[in-house]
Amino acid sequence: ITTRLVGSEMCKETDIDYIESTSKETVVYTHDANIKLTNMTINELLDIFPDNFIQCHRKYIVNLHHFYSYDKSTFIIQVGKHSIPLGRKHKKDIEKRLHLI
Repeated sequence: ITTRLVGSEMCKETDIDYIESTSKETVVYTHDANIKLTNMTINELLDIFPDNFIQCHRKYIVNLHHFYSYDKSTFIIQVGKHSIPLGRKHKKDIEKRLHLI
């Protein structure tokens, strides 16, 4: 299990459900906390996290180890307890990674 410095806090990769980037900050959502980052982009985070972290939308990275379900009609991915939108640009890659195509 890898532990990373995320912002100013240590965080186990296995605890991360998803990451969201807004215009002002990037937030890492874990099982029990939200860790705010201010200076890392989605692309920078994709570079440092392993392959089970995949971009599913221009604003979101999900941890496929916490994938729960995918609704093809609404383009919504369930990751843990969270509903994350799936961008059309990322649809084929996500479906391939989840072995749905």
